[in-house]
Amino acid sequence: MGAPGAPRWIEEALRGEPEGSTLEAAWLLPAPSVVRGPLCAPVDRVLGRRVMRLPDGTRRCEDLSGRTVVVPADRGGDPEHALVFPGTDRLVTVCQWWEGTVRLHDPDGALLAETGTGYRAGPFNAGTALLPHLRYWRHLQPRDPQESAALRRLDEATAAALLTGAMAALEDEKADDQGGLPALVGTLLPEVGHQALRTGITGVVRFAAEQQRVLDAPRTRLDAAIAGGARRESRPEPGDELLEAAVNGVGLTGRSSLSLYTSYYSSGHDLYGLPRLLGRSMRSPAEPAPPAPAHVELVRQNPLRKLDALALPELPTILALRAGSECTVEEHREALDAFLEVFDTQGLTELDPGHWRSVRLRLDRSLLVGPDALSGAREEAVLDLAGGAFLLFPSRPYHFLIEWDSGEDPGGVRFGALFHDPSGRFEVPEPYTLIASGPFVPEPTRSPGWVAAFRAELAERGPATWFPSAAEEFARRTGVTPTMAGARSSGRGPERSTDV
Repeated sequence: MGAPGAPRWIEEALRGEPEGSTLEAAWLLPAPSVVRGPLCAPVDRVLGRRVMRLPDGTRRCEDLSGRTVVVPADRGGDPEHALVFPGTDRLVTVCQWWEGTVRLHDPDGALLAETGTGYRAGPFNAGTALLPHLRYWRHLQPRDPQESAALRRLDEATAAALLTGAMAALEDEKADDQGGLPALVGTLLPEVGHQALRTGITGVVRFAAEQQRVLDAPRTRLDAAIAGGARRESRPEPGDELLEAAVNGVGLTGRSSLSLYTSYYSSGHDLYGLPRLLGRSMRSPAEPAPPAPAHVELVRQNPLRKLDALALPELPTILALRAGSECTVEEHREALDAFLEVFDTQGLTELDPGHWRSVRLRLDRSLLVGPDALSGAREEAVLDLAGGAFLLFPSRPYHFLIEWDSGEDPGGVRFGALFHDPSGRFEVPEPYTLIASGPFVPEPTRSPGWVAAFRAELAERGPATWFPSAAEEFARRTGVTPTMAGARSSGRGPERSTDV
């Protein structure tokens, strides 16, 4: 045996490099096989990678076979692999970012794809719920090289047809929910047969359509201005910061905070996302795509992290109360009115007590351990079933309805959930077991159309006048302090409250 030291390929990594270069990372590993793959180029059954940082900040990543990619100094991320897709010889740079995010860049530095955080699905990998860690990517092989090659041959006309179809699907949410866009992908790309690959393509096309719609909006306004035609200004959707301030914390999970440095209209729209997410689930077809086995397999659904789904029966009423109060500032009133309109459009302002139940469910603990365990985001999620039915696991589902549990259950894990089923059958899907159920929507409910009537009245007559005597009477009848009575009677509640 020789003296201790690094293998020659690593030891000579800086030979010929400019003075001041450093070796950032390097490894050699036995190859699982001699077969080359998109990220695997074995030499004598050995795999290797080394990353050098040059004096100008550029990082060069090369493998043992000589495949080399370069990351400029002004681009973040750590280069991990050189990737070659089937059907092309162009090298793609695989970069590791924070929180398990992976980005792919072409030789010119353009961003080709990005995963969600924690290797979870984003729009560019919608066909795969959870990606393996980067350390295992060298084992990846194409699902179907012929299908991948067909994607490389995709021409401009086909891309334009996909984008046009996706734009139409976005305008018609019902058509998109019923599988219009996936069907279009299957028609225009018949060579692609693998369902996960089709789903991934659909995610990319839908993402592109959303970006195109953003670009089209100012162009439409400019065209109307140039033509001299009258144009109707559409109000921007309020951002989360503005809505959080407008609802004053009511109905929120408390997981978000107001930012003094973020514009109202440049912030996220997760609060808007919840009624739309539920509306799509309520309109799901009789036989939707096969769902994940359980909600723990689903990716994180951000709208559920901010808006407390348990407030659904009362939230529209509270939005109306605050929007109609003279004490609400105009900016908040407009935001509340817009939010109320979304709830009404999605059919969430008059919940049918016969279609909603609170349920306590059980999963066998053995399903969550071992090499074949169900894995994913074990938190808030909407698990779509068939015919508009779905299970909604709210914030902290372990604790929701925990009072319904009786005794210890070492062999199981329990979750509280909301069950929506327009058929009224409420048949709990496998692998869940029903522990208990009860009503969710209190009766009596408001009459249909009350939101449209309220919004029309508010637009015509303005907010209701607030009388201090009303607060005094409220305090006398309830026994609360005058301060609390004033806040309640004016449509305002305690700061950052989640009580409704």
